[in-house]
Amino acid sequence: MKRKLVSLLCAAVFCSSALGVFAADDNTPAVAVGMNYIEFTDAVPYFDGDNLMLPVRAVAENLGCDVGWEESTGMITIKGIDSEAAFTMGASEATVNGEKMTLRAPVAEDAGRTYMNYIDLIVCVGSGFMAQYVADENYVTIRQGNILEVTEEGIKDWSGKVLSDEELDAMADEFPDGFIDELKAERDSL
Repeated sequence: MKRKLVSLLCAAVFCSSALGVFAADDNTPAVAVGMNYIEFTDAVPYFDGDNLMLPVRAVAENLGCDVGWEESTGMITIKGIDSEAAFTMGASEATVNGEKMTLRAPVAEDAGRTYMNYIDLIVCVGSGFMAQYVADENYVTIRQGNILEVTEEGIKDWSGKVLSDEELDAMADEFPDGFIDELKAERDSL
């Protein structure tokens, strides 16, 4: 078990290092879907204050979505396997599966390309995708699926394996402060 955990940790360190190296010299954040980098050609991620903005079409299409634009209304749509989102340039709200969602930052345009805050974009894409920005390495990693689930058997990872407290503690840095402790408390209350 320890050998497997050490192997996973080594792989995580290697991947983090590789992703950090991939970030452009001009401080443009790298974006990885699983272990594959998105190669941006004419639209690249950027920061607008504290908001990390990603090019909508490049990211959504890399996640298997169809992106559309209706010129007469200015409506931009993202259609995923289990979701449909619509918004306009400059909007501070989007409609996702028929529900209004307040965006963390308005939809932006730069050089004819549409940009959204990275978390807003992932919510619009749907299909259980999750995104995490790693500031120290200047990259965004996007993964599919619920990473952790609290059940009566314990806290399970995406594969259904029940994780030990040591395994959970080892991954605590990947989540917001206190998140793992909250999951443990929820588990202990069942």
